Amino acid sequence: ALLQARDGTVWAGTRGAGLYRLGETAPERLPLASQAGGGPAEVSVLSLLDGDDGLWVGTEADGLFRVTPGAAPVHFRADSTRAG
Repeated sequence: ALLQARDGTVWAGTRGAGLYRLGETAPERLPLASQAGGGPAEVSVLSLLDGDDGLWVGTEADGLFRVTPGAAPVHFRADSTRAG
C-alpha cells in the first residue's frame, strides 16, 4: 500500500516487511509489533488512511494501528478494543 499524506509524507506499507516512511533520505521503518510474536518487520500492511487523528494502518493478521508523530503506535485488534 502507498499513501501520500496531506503533509507530503509518503508512506509505504509492505507485505511482510512492515511500514516505512519515505523521504529525501533513506527509508525509515516504523515499528509495528506483530501479534504472532514476530518482530516489526513481519507485519503485512494492506491499507493506509491519512485521518485527522493520525495515520491508520490496516494489516493482514495484526489488526489496526494508529500512528501519530512523537508517540508509540496504538494497536487495535479483534480480541480487544485497544492493545496499547
